Amino acid sequence: MPAHYALSEAVLTLSAAWAVRQLWAHRAPYAAMGAALLATAALIGTIRFGLSLQDSLSTLHRAVSQLGGLSALTLITAQLVSARIWPRQPRADRAVACLGLAAALALALLWRPALMPLLLLLALIIPALIGLRAYPRLRDRWLAMAGASLFLFNALFIRRSALLDPDLSWHLSHLVMAAWIASLAVSLRRPAA
Repeated sequence: MPAHYALSEAVLTLSAAWAVRQLWAHRAPYAAMGAALLATAALIGTIRFGLSLQDSLSTLHRAVSQLGGLSALTLITAQLVSARIWPRQPRADRAVACLGLAAALALALLWRPALMPLLLLLALIIPALIGLRAYPRLRDRWLAMAGASLFLFNALFIRRSALLDPDLSWHLSHLVMAAWIASLAVSLRRPAA
């Protein structure tokens, strides 16, 4: 794979790192941990392609991308669920995050074909949960839901699309992921009362 693949990985790394900072500052620690996992996977990809270590980092990059992506979506979902159902109860937050993460990872590790359906399910749940948050204007709700839907759109129509050149698919997929995580960071700021 060519070295230019590192460029969109670097954009995703920076976007996810920015999201970590934003989410942590706005008291969304589980979502911040999810963004950190995405940043880690993208950073490994940036190093892998930027330093021409494709073969030596291939397995690590794939594992961190797949399981890290599943963990990230699980943690973001747990953040949204716990904020919706029992706000201001840290023990419940931790329980939801830990149980959800353990269940998702166990299922994906024990039965590999479950990985993609789990990712798609979480990618469908996240925009719905984002839509349940309080927003000052209806337009803000729709924009937040559209941004949160980018992961699902990316998985279904961009990543490994037969209609797109592989290089274009790669870069576009990572740029859409960068927009998705940045959008979530903005959406998960405390909504206006």
